[in-house]
Amino acid sequence: MGSFTGGPAVSFTNFPKDNYPTSSTPFQSPSPSKPPGISLATLAKASDVLNSLFEKDAQMVPELRDTLASSSSAAYNIPPHRSWAPFYRPDGVEGFKSMPTGVFDEYDEVRPHCCMGLFPNIQRAWITLNNRLLLWDYTEGSLIATFEVQEDVILHVGLVKARPDVFIDEIKHLLVLSTAKSILLIGVADVPVSGPSPSGDAPRLEVKLYETGFIHAAKEMQSIVGTKDGRIFMCGVEDGYLYELIYQSSEGWFSKKLSLICHSSGGSITSLLPVTLSSWRIVPTTDDRVVSIIVDEERQYLYTLTQRPHISMFSLGLRGDSLLLRSTLKNIIADTNRIVPSDAFTIVGLHVIQKGARANDASDQPQLMAVTSTGARLYFSKQRYMMGMDPDTLQLTHVRLPPQSLRHPPADPVSAARVSSYLPPVTAVNGAPFHVKRIEGSCYASGVTLERQSPGEDPEKSDFIICISPDLATLSSLGSLPTPSYNQYSTYPSSSGGPRAILTEYAGVMTISGNAWDMCEVPSVPSSHKPPESLVAAVTNELATQFSRPQRKFLVITNMGLNLVVKRRAVDFLSASLVEADLGNQAALQDFFASFGRDQTCAMLFALASGNIFLSSESGQSATPVVANNAKGILFSQSGKPAFKEGIGYGGGDSNIVFSGRHAGFALYFARVIRPIWRTQITLGDKPSSLKSNVFEQTLVAVQKNLDSLRHFLVTNPHLFDSSQGEFTGNSRATAEQEAWKAENASAAGLKVLVSQTIEAISFVLLLQDYGLPQVAALCGDAIFRRLITLRYCDLITTKDGRDVARALVTAVINQQIAQQTSVDTISEVLQSRCGSFCSLDDAQESLRKATETSSPEERTKYLQESLRLFVDGARIMELQSLVDIVADYRRCFYATGAVFLPLRCAQEFDATNEGRDYWLMGCPPGDSDPRKQLYERRWACYGICVESLATFDEALNEALLKGQPGNNEETARTRAYQLAFESQDQAFHSFFYDWLISRGMTEELLEYRPAFLEAHLQRDPRTVEKLDFLWQYHVKTDAPLRAAKVLADMAESLDFELPLDKRIEYLTLAVNNAKSHSSAEVGRQETAVEFLTDLEEKLEVAQVQREVYHSLFAKLKNPQGQDSLRLRQLEKELLNISQLYNNYAEPYKLYVVKLLIFKVSDHRDTQLTQATWETVIAETVAEAVSEERMSHLSAAVSLLASKFFPSEAAFPLDDIALLLEKLALENRQELSPGWAPRTLTSGGVPPATVFDGFHNMYESQIPPFNTQEAIQFLSADIAILISDWLDEAIRPQSKTNRNEFPANMLDEVVNQYLRELGSERNDVRQLYESLRIRIRRHF
Repeated sequence: MGSFTGGPAVSFTNFPKDNYPTSSTPFQSPSPSKPPGISLATLAKASDVLNSLFEKDAQMVPELRDTLASSSSAAYNIPPHRSWAPFYRPDGVEGFKSMPTGVFDEYDEVRPHCCMGLFPNIQRAWITLNNRLLLWDYTEGSLIATFEVQEDVILHVGLVKARPDVFIDEIKHLLVLSTAKSILLIGVADVPVSGPSPSGDAPRLEVKLYETGFIHAAKEMQSIVGTKDGRIFMCGVEDGYLYELIYQSSEGWFSKKLSLICHSSGGSITSLLPVTLSSWRIVPTTDDRVVSIIVDEERQYLYTLTQRPHISMFSLGLRGDSLLLRSTLKNIIADTNRIVPSDAFTIVGLHVIQKGARANDASDQPQLMAVTSTGARLYFSKQRYMMGMDPDTLQLTHVRLPPQSLRHPPADPVSAARVSSYLPPVTAVNGAPFHVKRIEGSCYASGVTLERQSPGEDPEKSDFIICISPDLATLSSLGSLPTPSYNQYSTYPSSSGGPRAILTEYAGVMTISGNAWDMCEVPSVPSSHKPPESLVAAVTNELATQFSRPQRKFLVITNMGLNLVVKRRAVDFLSASLVEADLGNQAALQDFFASFGRDQTCAMLFALASGNIFLSSESGQSATPVVANNAKGILFSQSGKPAFKEGIGYGGGDSNIVFSGRHAGFALYFARVIRPIWRTQITLGDKPSSLKSNVFEQTLVAVQKNLDSLRHFLVTNPHLFDSSQGEFTGNSRATAEQEAWKAENASAAGLKVLVSQTIEAISFVLLLQDYGLPQVAALCGDAIFRRLITLRYCDLITTKDGRDVARALVTAVINQQIAQQTSVDTISEVLQSRCGSFCSLDDAQESLRKATETSSPEERTKYLQESLRLFVDGARIMELQSLVDIVADYRRCFYATGAVFLPLRCAQEFDATNEGRDYWLMGCPPGDSDPRKQLYERRWACYGICVESLATFDEALNEALLKGQPGNNEETARTRAYQLAFESQDQAFHSFFYDWLISRGMTEELLEYRPAFLEAHLQRDPRTVEKLDFLWQYHVKTDAPLRAAKVLADMAESLDFELPLDKRIEYLTLAVNNAKSHSSAEVGRQETAVEFLTDLEEKLEVAQVQREVYHSLFAKLKNPQGQDSLRLRQLEKELLNISQLYNNYAEPYKLYVVKLLIFKVSDHRDTQLTQATWETVIAETVAEAVSEERMSHLSAAVSLLASKFFPSEAAFPLDDIALLLEKLALENRQELSPGWAPRTLTSGGVPPATVFDGFHNMYESQIPPFNTQEAIQFLSADIAILISDWLDEAIRPQSKTNRNEFPANMLDEVVNQYLRELGSERNDVRQLYESLRIRIRRHF
């Protein structure tokens, strides 16, 4: 490629590696440029705000023990609006899935031997039909797996965790089947077949069953439960004893692989004996049998419930390997009646209450709840037996009465699902409220209770489900006024002081389809392997989790199918209230503000306005535009403004300021979005080889998506925190209100920075996973590794230690990739695109300064490379002026990589979403209102800086050569700079770059180099003749002649360009030539290319006809006017088809010769039309000439037309033309020489043989007027002259006629024929024939 500035030639085929100037190369020291960085102090201050909010969230909902201070309670609230119903059943198949086909029918047949339940941990419902076990994959609708290896009727089924190291690794659970004769263990392997979604949905599981061979003779067992360590407990149906099934991988001296131990026998010895011994020796007592067992995995306790009812508490020990009876509570009914007199009841459900968030499992903390048949809930706590001892006695501490005056749900389950436990302030229409009674089952999880009520005597009726959940707004007293600051946030009720809140709940009832067998909550997907520092409260603070997990869902399986019950959250109430407000009903929205308070409401408004991914409507869609827009509007209009506390002047910091609801909502929403990760350790593992991310990827992605949508909302709504409201008015002292605005804006700005940094921190962790966290950690060294394994996300983002570890990890990633032959530029590009701001620009400036001061070329190269790497990492936060200064320094250092690559990288980072590029692709629409214009201008400014570097290196090289210097460093830098420019993958830059090169007159060099994106640039609108001319030449240079032909054809036919006809014909001619040069290897479909070439040749022929039409018409009209002028202009400016040429020009303007040309090109065959046209042509030709020259003029004209049209039968029918000419010759025989007609034709290039055939046929057929003797003799004379001329040409030396093709024998015969039929008076002709015969025989 030639020099870009007229200097020496430079090759761009083998680019040198970075080669930087030696110490002798003169350059100026770069001017200092310090782009703004990320202030850790700002991040730490914003982090303090979040940490304060985390503490307040942990204290918001009082502990369960604090709400159950009295011995009984019955506080229930009525939702004031239909849209606040806390539970609903979705419509359609989402809310109810029918029992798979065939199961229901078989259920009716074997109902006495059928039971069913739910195993949510493996996403299966189980159904037993006699000896068959069916596992229904309810996530897939009708998919059922069947197990029927054994022959006995299955009576009870349990799912427990499998002990490790007994089965293969895939088996994580065991199915325990109990029949009247035996207990059978089946291995269960559940494998995820799809990854969890960021929206919180669990992956679908594929379940495989394995026969284990473990089967033990035993009587019927029920209530089969397991511990987290794999122990299995159950109780006998007949004897009511507590049993443990013990299994191991192999038999020992004193133990079998499978044994059944009875823990209810009378002595310690028999408790260790197998059931086959102990059950025969001890006579069972049947008056108080164990009927239910549950396990408390957190506290390592096991509870049993007997018929009387008695509750026994067993300790499993710290390691979970023992079973010690701690206490038995026997006076449950009496204690209950002493607290609240009630009807007779039984306990139908026993549930563990998980530990509280703040209580260290204190003695009075409820840990067990029993649901009675009357719907009451009994709470049990541990009590100390003696002072100073650990509490080990279970006591009834509170009775929670059932809700009263519930409204009857509709009989139709679908209608019931729609009203979804709505509680109006009045009773049912019939005046009879719904009474809670006949409770037969229950489900409890994190404060939510579901109770199943039997419909009574009629088994055909469906069951009722009583749904109970905490009223968080009332429990937390959220309707109170906001407190001054985050350091003095709202004081929520707690055990440490202040008024105690009474447990207040929402309650409702709904009808389900069928009679329920089992109920459970759908397990939530954990966010991390190791949970965060803060624990979940027994009554879950759903306000703190509603932005980071989906709605809670509960499953109810009946004989009809599977029902789904969904719990609404506060934000769902708000979304529905916004919809009502949009319809004109403001009451719900006003009540929401009153119930939940300004700050909590604003936090939920931020979630709705920014599009939190966990906020889906009941139709499955995210928040509608109406809801989002209304939420945004309320944030602007009803969130208040910051102010100083009353009685305190301005100053004194944020502690004296009450921030607005916007700020409080922003901070609170931000804190709750990052709650799953903020105080969570980043990694898990104690050595590099086993290191992995502690937080699951789907959690990180979900948090990042929500933060990114929040950032987008803040960017697109900059006036939400308008700094102009806090500007000074010019007074010497700002007002308190202005100071408050200024403080709020500064605090919000810090939070915004923290949002962006958290997004990049997540990207950084995901990047480490992509590159292999164990491998990267191994390269960091032991010191960094030890710091890494204790690092939390909050530390990584806001502390210097976190940034130091991050920098070490970045270095490890770079070293890892360099070792894998990846360039530094490529690594930097990845780091910048994922987490660029984690590298400091200050370090980059320091490296650049060192590069200017060192005298060592090696050190200079190292420092320049390091500075570029750091600048690239921080490109996203770099100011444009800083970029100008930095690139200027790189130019002075002759560091071409930095001077070209850095502005190109900044162009992409400044326009990271490519909105500016899209603005350019759309042709830069006029006007200043388009927000993309600014991004476009910043991007184009970077391109300008880049090409300015190229121009600078050009000038430096030329200047060195003019001074007689070698210019080695200048040439190296220039070559490298152009290499980077041409290798860029930024299409927009290439377009800018090509225009810049073309403006410098370097089109030939561009064609020679054939750079990337040149073709796309030339094809991009607006199309011009110059660009397309360049494009087809580019295709020729790249050995793509067919593409060149297509471009040329497009140019020739396009009406977008004002091209003369001759230019269009030239383009078509070039197109034909290029198409002929095409090889089948170029495209692979030669047939298509042939068709294209044929089409081009036809168009070229028509275009040439058009040119003939133009010239003929122009000559005929001489001075065209009006319509004639327009017709001529049309011929000149566009290509017409053959029909247009004939109908619009040849026919109306009587262009007869043009007609013949059209007949030839189109191969149009119309004998009469063609003959008439020739007659007219001949007549007009004769009429145009002077009388004495008319026949010679006609001969010349016909000869010319013959040369143009022969051998086209459509335009030059030889027989007809020969007859016309011979007639004229006969009529004018007095003035014409013999042989005029045949000689006219042969002079036009018609072969003598063809002419002879025509005249001989005329002679033989005796077509009038050649049917008289005189005319025949005249015709014979012309034939004789024709044969004579033909013979002369055949025997002439160097003749074009091949002697072998001369038909001597045939002519000898016809000459004899002509002689016989020649009249006696034509002696001259006879002599000619005889002479011809002699000559023919002599020469042939």
